[in-house]
Amino acid sequence: MFYYNERLDLLPALPNAWNQGRLLDVCLPNQTTISIQWADSTLKKVDITGDLPLSTKVFVKNEYLCTLDALNDHI
Repeated sequence: MFYYNERLDLLPALPNAWNQGRLLDVCLPNQTTISIQWADSTLKKVDITGDLPLSTKVFVKNEYLCTLDALNDHI
């Protein structure tokens, strides 16, 4: 996972052997933390606490999903 220039990439290089798992309280800029959970190699849950711009573009496995303000509608 990484964040740069209003782009948030989730699971960009998920190994096949890690078909399920979670990351908890990963620090991002602006005093933001993120926790994610995945199963069957698919993102299932995202919790973000902090102040990232709502226009941040979210990518999952290198494919554009949505902007941050619409994330809950897509997960």
